[in-house]
Amino acid sequence: TLVTSVLAGQQSAADSLWRAGRTADAVQEYRRRVAARPGDIQANFRLAQSFAWQGQIDSALVHIRIARRTDPDPDLLEAEATFLSWGRQWRAALVRFDSLIA
Repeated sequence: TLVTSVLAGQQSAADSLWRAGRTADAVQEYRRRVAARPGDIQANFRLAQSFAWQGQIDSALVHIRIARRTDPDPDLLEAEATFLSWGRQWRAALVRFDSLIA
């Protein structure tokens, strides 16, 4: 459908901007993507990364948890644990790292 094509185009544009190092522009595209599809894994993951890099750990955790609800991939769990450690939430980070090891 047309909506699916537009969303795929937004994803492609956002990913291209991200790879080119134009993260601020990419974030805007990922936000549009999440507005259209709140559970979008890639867009939520990239937004989480961007927030974490800016020290906005609570916002990063919101987005990484949305991505994890959609896909319980271990890489997303690792990212959540990492973001928790960056936010000095040691116990919560350790629980997730332990879960990965188990």
